[in-house]
Amino acid sequence: VPVEPWPKYLSYNPANNKVYCAPTQQGCVTVIDCAMDSVVRVFEVDAYPICFTWNPVQNRTYVGNSDGSCITVFRDRVGGVEEMTNVEFRMPSASLVSGGILNLSGSESAVLLDITGRKRADLEPGANDVRHLAPGVYFLKDESGRMRNETAKVVIQR
Repeated sequence: VPVEPWPKYLSYNPANNKVYCAPTQQGCVTVIDCAMDSVVRVFEVDAYPICFTWNPVQNRTYVGNSDGSCITVFRDRVGGVEEMTNVEFRMPSASLVSGGILNLSGSESAVLLDITGRKRADLEPGANDVRHLAPGVYFLKDESGRMRNETAKVVIQR
């Protein structure tokens, strides 16, 4: 993943699978998504960000800036599913869950996530037994690799 010029200081956040990178003598921090091998965003910070640390309790990355006498705090979201609004995408569609069976149409595999974002079931095209899951709202996420971070709701009732 290209980071200009000369990436020098790095910090890895295992909770969200991102790397925070500061190039030499620049007032910016580049955030890299390791799952997609791409730059998510470049943030401007005070000059010379050189010290990184990750706080696993609040899931925050702290960056010390040697020239500006300040600390930049990155607050990362993990655990849970964020709904996207006004975004058009194609997902494998799921028909109504009937008798504890979720029918996944199309030819794509998917996973079923609970409200905290934890994987509850791997799904294949066709009939999938979900009787072992508690009633509630779940999220269907495409696992093809082409549509990362896109979800659809699934309601399981008894």
